[in-house]
Amino acid sequence: MGEHPEDVLYPVSDGYYSVKPNKFQKKHSIIQPDGNLLDTEIDKILKVDDWSSFAYKKIRDG
Repeated sequence: MGEHPEDVLYPVSDGYYSVKPNKFQKKHSIIQPDGNLLDTEIDKILKVDDWSSFAYKKIRDG
C-alpha cells in the first residue's frame, strides 16, 4: 500500500492499517483507508477485536 510493502502492514480496523516498526522506522504509523497517513511516531496501538475501533498512544518527551 503506497510506499510500504504489504509484509509490514497489518489491519487495525475498517480499512486502517498499521505499519510495523522495523530497523529504519522505530515506531508505528497508521494509514487511513484512502492511503493517506493518519499519524506517525506512535508508540503503542491497542486493537479491540470485538469492536471496529482502535486506540493509540504517543509518548512525548519533555
